[in-house]
Amino acid sequence: MQMEQYSEENRKLYPLRFIEAGRDLFWGHLDYCISDDAVVDTVVRDGWLGGNTLGELLRTFHERIAGDNVFDSFGFQFPVMVNRQRFLERQPLTIGLSDEAAIDCFDSLGKKALWYIRKAQPGAVIHLGFSRDLDAGELWRRCEDGTVEEVLNVVHPKEGEFYLVNPGTVYSCGPGLDIVEIAEDSVMSNELYNWGRDIPGEEPLLLDQSLAFIDYSRLEPKPLEGDVLASGPEFHANRVELKAPVHISTGSDDTFNIYCCLAGEASLQYQDGEGEMKELVLPEGDTVMLPPEIDDYYLAPLKAGTLLAEVFMERLEVADPYLGGMADSDETPEADPHEMTWS
Repeated sequence: MQMEQYSEENRKLYPLRFIEAGRDLFWGHLDYCISDDAVVDTVVRDGWLGGNTLGELLRTFHERIAGDNVFDSFGFQFPVMVNRQRFLERQPLTIGLSDEAAIDCFDSLGKKALWYIRKAQPGAVIHLGFSRDLDAGELWRRCEDGTVEEVLNVVHPKEGEFYLVNPGTVYSCGPGLDIVEIAEDSVMSNELYNWGRDIPGEEPLLLDQSLAFIDYSRLEPKPLEGDVLASGPEFHANRVELKAPVHISTGSDDTFNIYCCLAGEASLQYQDGEGEMKELVLPEGDTVMLPPEIDDYYLAPLKAGTLLAEVFMERLEVADPYLGGMADSDETPEADPHEMTWS
């Protein structure tokens, strides 16, 4: 690891921004903003931790990076990722696996995702879920004869909308879309059907292996409303329309906090280890992770129409099954512990 041997281990941590890591895929481009999955381990952009990866920070600082409850539940697996996806071609029909399926089959987290539509060109579409109830046999036949599109929902997304993609739901994004994705930090997305295309060098399709994990029920996809966008043991996400300065006191060392600036520009003000107030400016498209010891801070809009996504982990009272514990499915995670005071 690049960090010096500490006295620095006891220095107060600070808000962490990461160098985006890009990948060109046949359907477009993917930028990882925060990730510690099997493909990309993002690197801290600046400060005295600059040059170190998120995985290295977890292995050095443990709960000081993830939070007490998060580290107890997930260990050295960071549970959330943030990325940006720009689609130039149609994406294969895909599903994310549930935590249960991913743990049992691959010893991995599953793939629940939240999408923010950053840009949508006229005519851009998302296929999301089935328009009527299906079964595995019909889906397999339709993928074989090329008629699966007939039973898929067609969504015409608008800029500024949010959509939740639950594990087991089939999806495919079309060209002309620019999406910010907040998701479980996992590669557990299985491609089922590639619209009759044969792409040299691409991973094989996994329709046969995925039939048991697909949700075949009818879905009515709608953009999310309200301030709570996602809630549960996978992650919690809030919509924060920043119209005035807000003071946030988390009152907890249980979890990190992530802020994605989706529109406008925001100011983050916090106290450093010397007791001095510092300011970090978040322009549109920037993402910052606050270690749990940054538990009292201010957010203020610098432009009209500033919109943030706030992401953290709800408290789990039992160990996550990813670590081999026995999680109680009836366990209700603790509600949002954040205390917001608007100026």
